[in-house]
Amino acid sequence: MKPSLPELYLDPLLPLHVRRNPVTFPRLAHAGARGILICSEGGYTVVEASNRTSLEAPALMRVDLSADAKLSRGGGVSSNAVRATTSGWLIVIGGRLLDQLIVGTFGDPGFSRFLDELDSPGRSACDSLDDELNPGLTELGAELTERRPAYRVRARSLLTNALLLLYRSTLTTPQLSSGDGMRLGVVLDHIELHYAEEITLAGLAELMGTSPSYFSRLFRNEVGIPLFEHVNRTRIRKACILLRNPELSVTRIAFDVGYNSVSFFNRYFRRVMNVSPREYRRYLTR
Repeated sequence: MKPSLPELYLDPLLPLHVRRNPVTFPRLAHAGARGILICSEGGYTVVEASNRTSLEAPALMRVDLSADAKLSRGGGVSSNAVRATTSGWLIVIGGRLLDQLIVGTFGDPGFSRFLDELDSPGRSACDSLDDELNPGLTELGAELTERRPAYRVRARSLLTNALLLLYRSTLTTPQLSSGDGMRLGVVLDHIELHYAEEITLAGLAELMGTSPSYFSRLFRNEVGIPLFEHVNRTRIRKACILLRNPELSVTRIAFDVGYNSVSFFNRYFRRVMNVSPREYRRYLTR
């Protein structure tokens, strides 16, 4: 007999919850979780909630996503932003899971920036996505409920696909000129291949054929985070792969992904993954 599901479930490290036309908003047991309400008519709202807050779905589901609707600074709904109940999907993503999705999607600067922006509460416009989202999110709910073999892998894939559909629906103009886009792609590929080597701002700016100051601004604007935050997250993503090998020590892995200081590697790994490298390894092998 399968154990009963908690309100938010993927596992203690990666909470995830999906619900169609919710009548209640689940109490969040994990600080930093985000609720993403995708309305059937178009538009979505990101709400921050903590373990001290239990939001009522009627208020959330009556968010008016028209131009004159407003959200409070804390992500709540203002009195002039309510109307008849709106149908849609509610996705609740734990902060750790969102961080790891961001780490895993740096190959595309626009998509990774979009995921990073989900950390901030607010309302955004997008096209209606019901037809595209319904099959995948329905299957995601089934995976989380039935827990079939490798359901975590499938759940991540379905969640990533849903967020990719949401991202694409927000695009109205190209993110970069074709020239800058191609050159930035070369830089991202270089980091992906040479993450274990010394990487400098000047060297990457030269690779792109521009000044360091311009390149630094362009990178942050398009990728959504500073250059060396991206480099460090790339190294942590590579370290997560190496930690699957029990014969490699944490010290060896730290040097193999480009760190000269094991203590800095441990601190940064915990910052990104919310667990230490050793705790992450135990999680993988339990």
